[in-house]
Amino acid sequence: MGRLKRAGWVKKLGKLGVETNWDLLYHFPRDYAPVRRIADLADGERAAVACEAGEREETLVRQGRGFRLIRYALRVSDDSGEAWVASFARVPRRGQRSKAIAGSPLALNYPEGKRLLIEGTVRRTGGLIEMQFSGAERLGEEEELAPGTLLPIYPLTDGVYQGQVRPVVRRLLRELPEELPDPLPGRLRKRHKLAGLREALGSIHWPRSEEAREAARRRLAFEEFLTVQVAVAQRKREMQEPGSGISMRPRGDVVAELEEVLPFRLTRAQQRVIAEVAGDMAADTPMHRLIQGDVGSGKTVVAAGALMIARGNGYQAAVMAPTELLAEQHYLVLSRMLAPLGVEVVLLTGSLRAGERGRVYERIADGRAQVVLGTHALIQEGVEFDRLGLVIVDEQHRFGVRQRADLWTKGARPDMLVMTATPIPRTLAMTVYGDLEISILDEMPPGRRPVKTSWLPLERQKEAYEFVRREVGEGRQAYVVCPLIEESEKLQAEAATALSEELQEQVFPELRVGLLHGGMGVSDKDGVMEMFRRGETDVLCATTVVEVGVDVPNATVMLVLNVERFGLAQLHQLRGRVGRGAHESHCILVSDRRYEPSGKLAPGAEESLGQARRRITVLLEESDGFAIADQDLLLRGPGEFYGTRQHGLPDFRLAQVARDVGILEEAREAAFEMVGQDPMLEREENAGLGARVSALRARMAKAVG
Repeated sequence: MGRLKRAGWVKKLGKLGVETNWDLLYHFPRDYAPVRRIADLADGERAAVACEAGEREETLVRQGRGFRLIRYALRVSDDSGEAWVASFARVPRRGQRSKAIAGSPLALNYPEGKRLLIEGTVRRTGGLIEMQFSGAERLGEEEELAPGTLLPIYPLTDGVYQGQVRPVVRRLLRELPEELPDPLPGRLRKRHKLAGLREALGSIHWPRSEEAREAARRRLAFEEFLTVQVAVAQRKREMQEPGSGISMRPRGDVVAELEEVLPFRLTRAQQRVIAEVAGDMAADTPMHRLIQGDVGSGKTVVAAGALMIARGNGYQAAVMAPTELLAEQHYLVLSRMLAPLGVEVVLLTGSLRAGERGRVYERIADGRAQVVLGTHALIQEGVEFDRLGLVIVDEQHRFGVRQRADLWTKGARPDMLVMTATPIPRTLAMTVYGDLEISILDEMPPGRRPVKTSWLPLERQKEAYEFVRREVGEGRQAYVVCPLIEESEKLQAEAATALSEELQEQVFPELRVGLLHGGMGVSDKDGVMEMFRRGETDVLCATTVVEVGVDVPNATVMLVLNVERFGLAQLHQLRGRVGRGAHESHCILVSDRRYEPSGKLAPGAEESLGQARRRITVLLEESDGFAIADQDLLLRGPGEFYGTRQHGLPDFRLAQVARDVGILEEAREAAFEMVGQDPMLEREENAGLGARVSALRARMAKAVG
């Protein structure tokens, strides 16, 4: 359909990714306003009226240095009555902006008798009807907008108005050919009862009714999901090509060997997932499996089982963690677990001194190091493996796809296991991780106790401190998490240091207060954690570095200050640091009173306030990580949740991953069936969809590098 004509406002649409006519047709409305007769306008609603312009007024409301606040008002009428439309503008006394405002729709400068489409928020006072202006466009003599029509409201950028976009979209829709090529094959549309592309585009932009709009949205959402799912199905098929991987069969009973060196028996879930991993590793195709498990479900034990299988077949394994603290935690746990079995485990982090790093490199290169624990340091130049057969990535959402791929290429198509303690909603797992096999650890080890969660307003923070004092008096320990500061790690470290000094000097002078933050050196962090583990510190003041991998069974209180600054997944992870021993544990959330979860929101309250309250409420009501993840996805959207953009996946325009579960499942089933019958979509009926999938896969490949 070609590029848009390059009017000034069209260039500004480029900020939203709209460059061509097709881009504009796929730039869908974010909302709709009903077209009403003036007499039928309801107080408080956002609506539109097709009307005729009357007299215009311009009033100076206030003036200051260099500007004037002006109220513009326009009387409008239709066959049912009349109303006033009002707008306000802060106009500079001179300059280009002053001229721009005077020439914009905001000035309501329309000649009397001109037919207009006006939209805004309605305010009725007695018999007077006023609309607070939000948009206007001129109507041609032939253009009819019947009451009840849904008027599209588009996402725009500064300097672009609804009245500029709508006429162009209407014209493009009129120019679409009757037999518009459709990327969805006819048989597929028929089976899933989907509208054709021409009808769907017409009804999503200018729907005749809510039913027509929803039918169009369903069809276009299906198209978005299908494109992604076909890409996922193709990638999965390629990864499962027979003979392309390493076959590593267990050299004995892995579960029995583990239970010989562990002080506990494995849960049924751990045994099941180890069996799934063992089955993958025995196959001659590369393993690509995601293990999800809530905080404390025992993923490390499953990883140990996979490490033993690799070692038993003469292969090395690499385990990559996102932080040095977590890498060290894994090193301590796995070296203790695997040493009795004769497995050599080494640690490789960026803070190792040059001489020590060189010695570790040598042990990795000649194969003496059978298991290598590390951070991003594992993918640096100079790290060469002798025979890498297994890659494990922990807390995988903290890594980019490129980093995981870089580690994978250190071997010859090794098996890959990715793990997360932040459960992924099923819908997102089907999109972002749809090419992986998924195992879920859905059973907690015996002895894990539920954590009691409560909220306190800031003015009752002393009560929380008193509770910590009582718990320590009974021989327990506590975490106090410093309020989150996003700007920089340096500022976060300074805030944590100041809080720890306040706790030691003013709040708990009789207790032993430790400090842990991301700016500390590895040995310092390790020393602080070791003192806390041994019970030589009563209260640990920390930043979110304690979010993952920290295991101190004697700690029974997690006190989080200014809880409104934290994300839901973060809070769930922090809460998971307690409840690991035999004693009852507590998570206390402290925030300003305006974030009280049960409080009423005033009309027009800021969105962030409502979202923060919702996060606190979810945490108080839910302990199941998967339920919390679903709520987190609803609150944040998929773009932020796990950084889907780093996979090269699109931001869905209409499909809603958190809500359109049924459409997603239909599209996934259809995609895998299509790829099974026509792997590269080479048949003529699949060519349109094939072109879209190829473009998406090119973006995904670019993201991976």
